[in-house]
Formats: sequence, structure tokens, C-alpha cells
Amino acid sequence: MRRRAILTAGAALAAPAEIVQRMHAALQADFADPPVVQRRSALTVEPVTESIAGTRAYISADVGKDTALLRDARFQPE
Repeated sequence: MRRRAILTAGAALAAPAEIVQRMHAALQADFADPPVVQRRSALTVEPVTESIAGTRAYISADVGKDTALLRDARFQPE
């Protein structure tokens, strides 16, 4: 099974939408920078580059899949 790790940058839930949008725009610009793209490719890192709402949906879907997997495996935390 192929697993992914999710690395996020976040702000406080009460952060103004303008700040969140500025952070998102800065990250998107960095992800498009050629040296960063080259380094990511060498590391086989694939950033999530959707909108903020799209990223939330992506993570929510991933959590749902992992929850189902753990439930099906009858995982019990120690």
C-alpha cells in the first residue's frame, strides 16, 4: 500500500481570511519556483496545490479513508 504524508502550514482558526489568503498565495508561488520544483521532484514530493477549500476537502477525504481503514482493521489504540 502506498502511503502519503501531509505537511501543512496553518493559521489559527480565528485568523482573518485575508491573512490565510496571503499565506496560501505565498505557498503557491513557492511551489511554482523552478528550484523548488526541481528539489520536490528529486524528493518525489507532490504538494497539494488546490484552493483553500479544495485542500480542506482533500484532507477531509483522506482522514475519512484512514478512519475506515483503521475501523476495518479493528485497530485499538494502546
